[in-house]
Amino acid sequence: MKRHKCILLTLISVVIASSVQAQTFTLIADTNTPAPGGINGGNFLGFNEPVIENGQIVFRGQDGNSNGFFSSDNGVLSRIVDSMTNVPGELVTFSNFSGTSERASLSNGQIAFSSLGSSSGGVYMANENNQIDSLIRFQDAVPGQNNITFISFAHQHTHNGRTVFRGAFGPFSSGIYFSEGQNTFKVIDSTDSTPIPGMNGDFISFTPAAIENGTILFVGGGFNTTTGLYQSTLEGVISVVADINTPIPDGDGNFTFFDNRFPNVDDGQVVFVGSGANNQSGIYLSDGNGLTTVADRNTLQPGSANPFSDLREPIIDNGRVFFQGNGTEGLGIYMFDSGQITRLVGIGDSINGQQLTTIAQNVMDADDGTVVFTGFL
Repeated sequence: MKRHKCILLTLISVVIASSVQAQTFTLIADTNTPAPGGINGGNFLGFNEPVIENGQIVFRGQDGNSNGFFSSDNGVLSRIVDSMTNVPGELVTFSNFSGTSERASLSNGQIAFSSLGSSSGGVYMANENNQIDSLIRFQDAVPGQNNITFISFAHQHTHNGRTVFRGAFGPFSSGIYFSEGQNTFKVIDSTDSTPIPGMNGDFISFTPAAIENGTILFVGGGFNTTTGLYQSTLEGVISVVADINTPIPDGDGNFTFFDNRFPNVDDGQVVFVGSGANNQSGIYLSDGNGLTTVADRNTLQPGSANPFSDLREPIIDNGRVFFQGNGTEGLGIYMFDSGQITRLVGIGDSINGQQLTTIAQNVMDADDGTVVFTGFL
């Protein structure tokens, strides 16, 4: 029986005049690669959640003894932190990086990550020398609340020295906060009675998706209700990117749902996955002047007479949108540029002489024309 190996790859596409002129695949690591810095852990067993910036790739990986975050920089692999690393200033180790939202965030060589667990829970920052500092921890005081401490963190994103995250301090109490240096500030929380723009009711739920130049992108709404995709200043001034009052471009009616896993922003442009009635779903681009459809369930897969059946993981980079799409042609990675969709790679393609059998769904990132993703050969 043939065993498939899990691989972490980069796809470098040279793009000229909106067409792909050349592609190069580079193997970052696979299950034949020794996990660096471990104690008899052996080879990598798997990979998840890669992010890329300026050629550096950070990903979650595991070996036979531990799981944690690793870096590939100029082809050199290193271990940043794992479940046997001591928490800064403590005698306990990090216990769990396996939450579904626990993708690391990378900016200027600074790596923000979060950990679960009663003794290690918090948001942390690692630098290029793998020095780890605590940004916020369980039992730290919640800004703006009297004698109340945090009980969980998720969805951390860092950019130019600021790290935004979701913090919870009760079963139905949470907010958006950001750390700068050793200080943490509140942006908005569920006790503020902040009106949802254009709606009857106040914000209760918040899922930060990105921070860029002091603007925070988040999905929010009322109690168990997602109403839209919003932007906030650091001072908590909120504006609408798209909400349930927004007509679906090239569609019928308004949006009814926004997937909080997939909004992404670059240079003020926002891409997101939204859906509506009658099985409508797609990827949409906001450039500040309105919404554009990148692809939806009426868009034909390149090379097929049939439309996409599923669209996810949009990443915007220098005006181009990279995304995963599925349909009769199988799951693939695509690029949207100047209104044209180009297939970059898909299941069944040959990579360095071997057939790509699986692309991990919802696991990819892009920067400066380079896409990093996980697959199986």
